[in-house]
Amino acid sequence: MWHDGVRHVTETRWTLRGMAFAGVHWCDPERAIPDRRGSPVPGPAHPIAVFLHGFLDHAGAWEGVAQHLPGERYALDHRGHGRSAHNPPGASYLFADYVADVDALVDTLSPDAPVHLVGHSMGGTIATLYAGARPARVRSVVSLDGLGIADGVSGRAFADSDPVSERMVKFLDGVRSPPRHKPMPSLSYAAHRLASSHARIGPAWALRLAERSTTPAPDAGPEAVTWSFDPTHRTRSPIPYRHSHHVPLLRRIVCPVLAVRPDAPTFAAEDIAALESEIPNLQRRLVPGTTHMMHLEEPQAIATHIAEFWCQIHTYSPAA
Repeated sequence: MWHDGVRHVTETRWTLRGMAFAGVHWCDPERAIPDRRGSPVPGPAHPIAVFLHGFLDHAGAWEGVAQHLPGERYALDHRGHGRSAHNPPGASYLFADYVADVDALVDTLSPDAPVHLVGHSMGGTIATLYAGARPARVRSVVSLDGLGIADGVSGRAFADSDPVSERMVKFLDGVRSPPRHKPMPSLSYAAHRLASSHARIGPAWALRLAERSTTPAPDAGPEAVTWSFDPTHRTRSPIPYRHSHHVPLLRRIVCPVLAVRPDAPTFAAEDIAALESEIPNLQRRLVPGTTHMMHLEEPQAIATHIAEFWCQIHTYSPAA
């Protein structure tokens, strides 16, 4: 469950590819992760870790996990999410841009050394795409329920319609009539919405998430708020995801990869297996009693799996 003792956390901003991005930075120099025998591993030089959130989420969702890990940890608000800038009106959000944003962030944070990537859902997909495109820049990847997107040609999601034509029609309809957020009467109402969707996070954590995932909507009332993510995300992309585009990059990954699954995964077993089987150096972990939002439900358990994984690949071995 969520632990409220967050320390050494600051809001951070970057300009990447000419666009304003926001994120969160954790740095607790006194924290050390235990090795397999339970002894502290000091490790004087921890590689930087970059956390990538899922669709319609934001960087602050990583607090419960990141606070239990050592070293320099950064979480990015993807473009059009959280407190990062939105694309210009009429512009689409493409996976290639998310990956290019990560490329620019890694060069900014750690120009001379590879980084850890930790991604949830969409963020896990972005992490594996980047690790395949820039294998020398990634020390390890942890993907939380981020491998298993249905193939845009043969996947179950499109069994009853042509994937390209159907998506193009919906995209054009969305461009003609862009989606809009419906204002909410107050921040506490937004927190209630989050708590109702994720019952295990509790009211205090729900309020903290709501504070970072909303923006004031003064035209709708003195306390009104609206979700901060760009509503354009609700317009379906005209370009279907395809395994044939992802798999060649998965095969190029050279770093260790940890795939963490919930008890109730979002994706079909055949799609998970099809993608995981293409990663050369893959380990798997299961977190009992969790759903797709496992990083909110069991953050300390997730952090333990990540810490053990990092120790195993000798990232945090004691100095010689």
